[in-house]
Amino acid sequence: MTPLRRTHVRFLALILAASILCPAANSLAAPVCFAYVPTAIWGQNLAVAASPLSRTRDGIYWFDGEGRLGTLIGDPERYQALDATAAPKEGIVAFRGRYLAYPSNSWVMGVAVMDTAGALVADFPRGQSFKWSPDGSRLAVVYEREAAGRAREAVGKGRKKRSPSGGVRVWDRREGTERTYAQWPSRVGWAGSDSLLLQLPDKVVVLDLRKGGVAKTGHHGTVVSGDGRYSMWPGENGQDTRILEDETGLDITERLFGPLRREGLTEIRSAFWIRGSGMDHYMCVSGSDLIAGQDPRCVTLILDAESGEEVDRFPGEALGPTADGRRAVLLLHDEGQLKIANLRSAVLNWGGGSGEFH
Repeated sequence: MTPLRRTHVRFLALILAASILCPAANSLAAPVCFAYVPTAIWGQNLAVAASPLSRTRDGIYWFDGEGRLGTLIGDPERYQALDATAAPKEGIVAFRGRYLAYPSNSWVMGVAVMDTAGALVADFPRGQSFKWSPDGSRLAVVYEREAAGRAREAVGKGRKKRSPSGGVRVWDRREGTERTYAQWPSRVGWAGSDSLLLQLPDKVVVLDLRKGGVAKTGHHGTVVSGDGRYSMWPGENGQDTRILEDETGLDITERLFGPLRREGLTEIRSAFWIRGSGMDHYMCVSGSDLIAGQDPRCVTLILDAESGEEVDRFPGEALGPTADGRRAVLLLHDEGQLKIANLRSAVLNWGGGSGEFH
Protein backbone atom coordinates (compact mmCIF):
# COMPACT_ATOMS: atom_id res chain seq x y z
CA MET A 1 0.00 0.00 0.00
CA THR A 2 5.77 5.49 -2.62
CA PRO A 3 4.54 8.31 -0.55
CA LEU A 4 0.84 8.69 0.24
CA ARG A 5 -0.10 10.98 -2.61
CA ARG A 6 -1.66 11.02 -6.05
CA THR A 7 -2.91 7.87 -7.72
CA HIS A 8 -0.49 5.35 -6.24
CA VAL A 9 -1.54 5.69 -2.62
CA ARG A 10 -0.60 2.85 -0.29
CA PHE A 11 -3.18 1.97 2.36
CA LEU A 12 -2.77 -1.61 3.53
CA ALA A 13 -5.72 -3.33 5.16
CA LEU A 14 -7.19 -0.12 6.28
CA ILE A 15 -10.66 -1.30 7.26
CA LEU A 16 -10.05 -4.98 7.64
CA ALA A 17 -9.86 -4.99 11.44
CA ALA A 18 -10.81 -8.09 13.37
CA SER A 19 -11.20 -8.46 17.11
CA ILE A 20 -9.25 -11.71 17.56
CA LEU A 21 -5.85 -12.98 16.52
CA CYS A 22 -5.42 -14.83 13.25
CA PRO A 23 -3.98 -18.33 12.79
CA ALA A 24 -1.35 -18.93 10.18
CA ALA A 25 -1.99 -21.84 7.86
CA ASN A 26 -1.08 -25.23 9.33
CA SER A 27 0.11 -23.72 12.61
CA LEU A 28 -1.09 -22.59 16.00
CA ALA A 29 -2.49 -19.09 16.41
CA ALA A 30 0.12 -16.50 15.46
CA PRO A 31 0.45 -13.11 17.16
CA VAL A 32 0.04 -11.23 13.86
CA CYS A 33 -1.03 -11.75 10.28
CA PHE A 34 0.61 -9.45 7.74
CA ALA A 35 1.52 -9.69 4.07
CA TYR A 36 3.43 -7.20 1.96
CA VAL A 37 4.86 -6.72 -1.53
CA PRO A 38 8.12 -4.73 -1.67
CA THR A 39 7.30 -2.89 -4.91
CA ALA A 40 3.94 -1.77 -3.46
CA ILE A 41 5.76 -0.08 -0.57
CA TRP A 42 8.91 1.35 -2.14
CA GLY A 43 8.11 1.39 -5.86
CA GLN A 44 10.96 2.70 -7.99
CA ASN A 45 12.94 3.47 -4.82
CA LEU A 46 13.14 -0.18 -3.81
CA ALA A 47 16.77 -0.64 -4.87
CA VAL A 48 17.89 2.21 -2.60
CA ALA A 49 15.34 2.29 0.21
CA ALA A 50 15.33 -1.45 0.79
CA SER A 51 18.68 -2.47 -0.69
CA PRO A 52 19.90 -4.23 2.51
CA LEU A 53 16.75 -6.39 2.57
CA SER A 54 17.34 -8.42 -0.63
CA ARG A 55 13.62 -8.70 -1.31
CA THR A 56 12.04 -10.03 -4.51
CA ARG A 57 10.34 -6.84 -5.69
CA ASP A 58 7.02 -8.40 -6.79
CA GLY A 59 6.98 -11.35 -4.39
CA ILE A 60 4.52 -11.72 -1.49
CA TYR A 61 6.05 -11.88 1.99
CA TRP A 62 4.23 -13.31 4.99
CA PHE A 63 5.17 -12.01 8.44
CA ASP A 64 3.73 -13.59 11.59
CA GLY A 65 6.20 -12.20 14.09
CA GLU A 66 8.83 -14.80 13.24
CA GLY A 67 12.01 -14.12 11.30
CA ARG A 68 13.55 -10.75 10.60
CA LEU A 69 11.69 -9.82 7.42
CA GLY A 70 9.05 -12.46 6.81
CA THR A 71 8.91 -15.41 4.42
CA LEU A 72 8.43 -15.38 0.66
CA ILE A 73 5.32 -17.42 -0.17
CA GLY A 74 4.48 -19.13 -3.43
CA ASP A 75 6.63 -19.48 -6.52
CA PRO A 76 7.61 -16.00 -7.77
CA GLU A 77 7.99 -17.45 -11.25
CA ARG A 78 4.22 -18.06 -11.26
CA TYR A 79 3.02 -14.66 -10.10
CA GLN A 80 4.02 -10.98 -10.06
CA ALA A 81 2.16 -9.13 -7.31
CA LEU A 82 1.44 -5.42 -7.20
CA ASP A 83 0.03 -5.46 -3.66
CA ALA A 84 -1.25 -8.01 -1.15
CA THR A 85 -3.28 -8.16 2.05
CA ALA A 86 -3.58 -10.91 4.65
CA ALA A 87 -7.11 -12.04 5.51
CA PRO A 88 -8.24 -11.38 9.07
CA LYS A 89 -8.26 -14.59 11.15
CA GLU A 90 -6.99 -16.77 8.29
CA GLY A 91 -3.67 -17.87 6.85
CA ILE A 92 -4.47 -16.69 3.32
CA VAL A 93 -3.54 -13.66 1.22
CA ALA A 94 -5.35 -11.78 -1.54
CA PHE A 95 -3.21 -10.03 -4.12
CA ARG A 96 -3.47 -8.02 -7.31
CA GLY A 97 -1.13 -8.60 -10.23
CA ARG A 98 -0.22 -11.17 -12.88
CA TYR A 99 -0.37 -14.92 -12.25
CA LEU A 100 -0.46 -18.23 -14.09
CA ALA A 101 -4.11 -19.26 -13.99
CA TYR A 102 -5.51 -22.76 -13.65
CA PRO A 103 -6.16 -24.82 -15.76
CA SER A 104 -4.82 -22.97 -18.83
CA ASN A 105 -1.48 -22.18 -17.19
CA SER A 106 -1.52 -18.85 -19.04
CA TRP A 107 -0.70 -15.43 -17.63
CA VAL A 108 -3.71 -13.45 -16.39
CA MET A 109 -4.00 -9.99 -14.85
CA GLY A 110 -6.40 -9.67 -11.94
CA VAL A 111 -6.98 -10.53 -8.28
CA ALA A 112 -6.12 -13.90 -6.75
CA VAL A 113 -6.08 -15.59 -3.35
CA MET A 114 -3.17 -17.74 -2.16
CA ASP A 115 -2.53 -19.68 1.03
CA THR A 116 0.77 -19.46 2.89
CA ALA A 117 1.94 -22.71 1.29
CA GLY A 118 1.71 -20.98 -2.09
CA ALA A 119 -1.40 -22.74 -3.44
CA LEU A 120 -3.85 -20.66 -5.48
CA VAL A 121 -7.22 -20.80 -3.72
CA ALA A 122 -9.31 -18.57 -6.02
CA ASP A 123 -8.78 -16.06 -8.81
CA PHE A 124 -10.72 -13.16 -10.32
CA PRO A 125 -9.30 -12.23 -13.74
CA ARG A 126 -9.41 -8.52 -14.58
CA GLY A 127 -10.27 -7.61 -11.00
CA GLN A 128 -8.95 -4.11 -10.29
CA SER A 129 -8.93 -4.00 -6.49
CA PHE A 130 -10.18 -5.95 -3.47
CA LYS A 131 -11.06 -5.74 0.22
CA TRP A 132 -11.39 -8.48 2.83
CA SER A 133 -14.42 -8.49 5.10
CA PRO A 134 -13.73 -7.86 8.83
CA ASP A 135 -13.86 -11.59 9.61
CA GLY A 136 -11.92 -12.69 6.53
CA SER A 137 -14.75 -14.87 5.23
CA ARG A 138 -15.58 -12.76 2.18
CA LEU A 139 -13.68 -10.84 -0.44
CA ALA A 140 -15.08 -7.88 -2.39
CA VAL A 141 -13.55 -7.49 -5.86
CA VAL A 142 -13.99 -4.35 -7.96
CA TYR A 143 -14.04 -4.49 -11.78
CA GLU A 144 -13.98 -1.75 -14.37
CA ARG A 145 -17.29 -1.51 -16.17
CA GLU A 146 -16.08 -2.71 -19.56
CA ALA A 147 -14.12 -5.60 -18.03
CA ALA A 148 -16.85 -7.05 -15.85
CA GLY A 149 -18.42 -9.24 -18.50
CA ARG A 150 -15.14 -10.82 -19.58
CA ALA A 151 -14.14 -12.23 -16.18
CA ARG A 152 -13.84 -16.01 -16.25
CA GLU A 153 -14.55 -18.55 -13.52
CA ALA A 154 -12.39 -18.45 -10.41
CA VAL A 155 -10.57 -21.52 -9.14
CA GLY A 156 -12.86 -23.97 -7.35
CA LYS A 157 -15.89 -26.11 -7.97
CA GLY A 158 -19.59 -25.34 -7.92
CA ARG A 159 -19.30 -21.69 -8.95
CA LYS A 160 -21.99 -20.29 -11.21
CA LYS A 161 -21.37 -18.40 -14.43
CA ARG A 162 -20.85 -14.72 -13.80
CA SER A 163 -23.21 -12.03 -14.98
CA PRO A 164 -21.72 -9.59 -17.50
CA SER A 165 -23.37 -6.62 -15.80
CA GLY A 166 -21.66 -6.65 -12.42
CA GLY A 167 -18.96 -4.29 -11.25
CA VAL A 168 -18.56 -5.46 -7.63
CA ARG A 169 -18.41 -9.15 -6.77
CA VAL A 170 -18.44 -10.55 -3.26
CA TRP A 171 -16.98 -14.02 -2.87
CA ASP A 172 -17.88 -16.06 0.20
CA ARG A 173 -14.97 -18.44 0.50
CA ARG A 174 -16.56 -20.60 3.20
CA GLU A 175 -19.80 -21.12 1.27
CA GLY A 176 -18.07 -21.25 -2.11
CA THR A 177 -20.53 -18.70 -3.55
CA GLU A 178 -20.39 -15.22 -4.96
CA ARG A 179 -22.83 -12.46 -5.77
CA THR A 180 -22.54 -9.71 -8.33
CA TYR A 181 -23.71 -6.10 -7.91
CA ALA A 182 -24.18 -3.63 -10.77
CA GLN A 183 -22.12 -0.86 -9.19
CA TRP A 184 -18.84 0.58 -10.46
CA PRO A 185 -17.01 2.40 -7.65
CA SER A 186 -13.36 3.41 -7.76
CA ARG A 187 -12.84 1.63 -4.42
CA VAL A 188 -14.80 -0.11 -1.69
CA GLY A 189 -14.65 -0.45 2.08
CA TRP A 190 -16.51 -2.75 4.44
CA ALA A 191 -19.03 -1.16 6.80
CA GLY A 192 -19.75 -4.06 9.13
CA SER A 193 -20.28 -7.58 7.86
CA ASP A 194 -23.17 -7.05 5.44
CA SER A 195 -22.59 -3.72 3.73
CA LEU A 196 -19.98 -2.02 1.57
CA LEU A 197 -19.07 1.64 1.24
CA LEU A 198 -18.67 2.53 -2.45
CA GLN A 199 -16.52 5.47 -3.58
CA LEU A 200 -18.31 7.07 -6.53
CA PRO A 201 -17.01 10.14 -8.42
CA ASP A 202 -18.95 12.65 -6.32
CA LYS A 203 -20.13 10.78 -3.23
CA VAL A 204 -19.89 7.70 -1.02
CA VAL A 205 -22.89 5.37 -0.85
CA VAL A 206 -23.52 2.23 1.16
CA LEU A 207 -24.46 -1.04 -0.55
CA ASP A 208 -26.68 -3.49 1.36
CA LEU A 209 -25.25 -6.90 0.43
CA ARG A 210 -28.42 -8.74 1.40
CA LYS A 211 -30.95 -6.58 -0.43
CA GLY A 212 -28.68 -5.21 -3.14
CA GLY A 213 -29.83 -1.60 -2.72
CA VAL A 214 -27.71 1.50 -2.13
CA ALA A 215 -28.31 4.44 0.19
CA LYS A 216 -26.68 7.80 0.94
CA THR A 217 -24.05 8.15 3.65
CA GLY A 218 -22.48 11.08 5.44
CA HIS A 219 -18.96 9.86 4.68
CA HIS A 220 -16.47 11.50 2.34
CA GLY A 221 -14.33 8.38 1.88
CA THR A 222 -14.47 4.61 2.31
CA VAL A 223 -11.72 4.51 4.96
CA VAL A 224 -13.69 5.41 8.08
CA SER A 225 -12.62 5.83 11.71
CA GLY A 226 -13.99 3.43 14.31
CA ASP A 227 -16.49 5.96 15.63
CA GLY A 228 -17.65 6.90 12.14
CA ARG A 229 -16.80 10.61 12.56
CA TYR A 230 -13.86 10.86 10.17
CA SER A 231 -13.04 9.36 6.80
CA MET A 232 -9.98 9.18 4.59
CA TRP A 233 -10.08 9.69 0.84
CA PRO A 234 -6.93 8.22 -0.72
CA GLY A 235 -5.77 10.43 -3.59
CA GLU A 236 -6.49 9.59 -7.20
CA ASN A 237 -6.67 11.32 -10.60
CA GLY A 238 -4.04 13.87 -9.64
CA GLN A 239 -5.58 14.76 -6.28
CA ASP A 240 -3.81 14.29 -2.96
CA THR A 241 -5.01 12.17 -0.06
CA ARG A 242 -7.41 13.95 2.29
CA ILE A 243 -8.84 13.23 5.74
CA LEU A 244 -12.17 14.87 6.52
CA GLU A 245 -14.54 15.35 9.41
CA ASP A 246 -17.67 13.82 7.96
CA GLU A 247 -20.30 15.91 9.74
CA THR A 248 -18.85 19.28 8.75
CA GLY A 249 -16.75 18.39 5.72
CA LEU A 250 -13.75 20.05 7.40
CA ASP A 251 -10.40 18.97 5.92
CA ILE A 252 -8.20 17.82 8.83
CA THR A 253 -5.35 16.39 6.73
CA GLU A 254 -2.82 18.87 8.11
CA ARG A 255 -3.92 18.08 11.67
CA LEU A 256 -2.76 14.48 11.20
CA PHE A 257 0.08 14.77 8.69
CA GLY A 258 1.41 18.14 9.90
CA PRO A 259 3.24 16.90 13.03
CA LEU A 260 5.53 14.73 10.92
CA ARG A 261 6.03 17.36 8.24
CA ARG A 262 7.06 19.90 10.86
CA GLU A 263 9.83 17.50 11.89
CA GLY A 264 11.10 17.41 8.31
CA LEU A 265 9.47 14.02 7.68
CA THR A 266 7.60 15.28 4.64
CA GLU A 267 7.10 11.92 2.88
CA ILE A 268 3.97 10.40 4.42
CA ARG A 269 4.53 6.68 4.04
CA SER A 270 1.31 5.18 5.41
CA ALA A 271 -1.78 6.14 7.38
CA PHE A 272 -4.55 3.99 8.85
CA TRP A 273 -7.11 3.94 11.64
CA ILE A 274 -6.39 1.80 14.68
CA ARG A 275 -9.10 -0.80 15.34
CA GLY A 276 -10.59 -2.29 18.47
CA SER A 277 -12.76 -1.28 21.40
CA GLY A 278 -12.02 2.22 22.63
CA MET A 279 -9.96 3.23 19.60
CA ASP A 280 -12.64 5.60 18.20
CA HIS A 281 -10.60 8.01 16.03
CA TYR A 282 -6.92 7.28 16.61
CA MET A 283 -4.72 7.17 13.53
CA CYS A 284 -1.28 5.68 12.91
CA VAL A 285 0.80 7.84 10.53
CA SER A 286 4.31 7.13 9.30
CA GLY A 287 6.71 9.63 7.70
CA SER A 288 10.24 9.83 6.34
CA ASP A 289 12.70 12.56 5.43
CA LEU A 290 13.84 10.88 2.19
CA ILE A 291 12.95 7.24 1.72
CA ALA A 292 15.19 7.03 -1.35
CA GLY A 293 18.19 8.12 0.73
CA GLN A 294 20.89 5.78 1.93
CA ASP A 295 19.95 6.25 5.59
CA PRO A 296 16.32 7.41 5.75
CA ARG A 297 14.93 8.74 9.02
CA CYS A 298 11.48 7.28 9.61
CA VAL A 299 9.09 7.85 12.51
CA THR A 300 5.61 6.49 13.18
CA LEU A 301 3.10 8.40 15.31
CA ILE A 302 -0.25 7.66 16.91
CA LEU A 303 -2.45 10.76 16.72
CA ASP A 304 -5.88 11.77 18.02
CA ALA A 305 -7.88 12.89 14.97
CA GLU A 306 -10.05 15.16 17.09
CA SER A 307 -7.28 17.22 18.67
CA GLY A 308 -4.19 16.34 16.65
CA GLU A 309 -2.45 15.46 19.92
CA GLU A 310 0.38 12.92 19.79
CA VAL A 311 -0.42 9.78 21.76
CA ASP A 312 2.80 7.86 21.15
CA ARG A 313 5.65 7.44 18.69
CA PHE A 314 7.81 4.60 17.40
CA PRO A 315 11.04 4.53 15.40
CA GLY A 316 10.77 3.06 11.92
CA GLU A 317 8.58 3.03 8.83
CA ALA A 318 5.11 1.51 9.20
CA LEU A 319 4.55 -0.95 6.38
CA GLY A 320 0.92 -1.21 7.46
CA PRO A 321 -1.40 -2.63 10.10
CA THR A 322 -1.65 -6.28 11.01
CA ALA A 323 -4.89 -7.96 9.96
CA ASP A 324 -6.53 -7.26 13.34
CA GLY A 325 -5.87 -3.53 12.92
CA ARG A 326 -4.47 -3.20 16.44
CA ARG A 327 -0.76 -3.40 15.70
CA ALA A 328 1.63 -2.02 13.12
CA VAL A 329 4.51 -3.77 11.39
CA LEU A 330 7.46 -1.39 11.34
CA LEU A 331 10.66 -1.61 9.35
CA LEU A 332 13.78 -0.43 11.19
CA HIS A 333 15.99 0.47 8.21
CA ASP A 334 19.21 0.62 10.19
CA GLU A 335 18.65 -2.89 11.54
CA GLY A 336 17.05 -4.42 8.45
CA GLN A 337 14.38 -5.94 10.68
CA LEU A 338 10.61 -5.88 11.13
CA LYS A 339 9.17 -5.11 14.55
CA ILE A 340 5.60 -5.16 15.87
CA ALA A 341 4.22 -2.08 17.62
CA ASN A 342 1.15 -2.63 19.80
CA LEU A 343 -0.87 0.45 18.87
CA ARG A 344 -4.00 -0.35 20.84
CA SER A 345 -1.98 -0.92 23.99
CA ALA A 346 -0.22 2.40 23.48
CA VAL A 347 -3.55 4.25 23.23
CA LEU A 348 -5.02 2.52 26.30
CA ASN A 349 -1.85 3.30 28.27
CA TRP A 350 -1.58 6.88 27.01
CA GLY A 351 0.85 8.72 29.25
CA GLY A 352 2.42 5.58 30.67
CA GLY A 353 5.53 4.96 28.57
CA SER A 354 6.16 5.24 24.84
CA GLY A 355 7.52 3.49 21.77
CA GLU A 356 7.20 -0.04 23.14
CA PHE A 357 7.48 -2.96 20.73
CA HIS A 358 5.63 -6.22 21.36
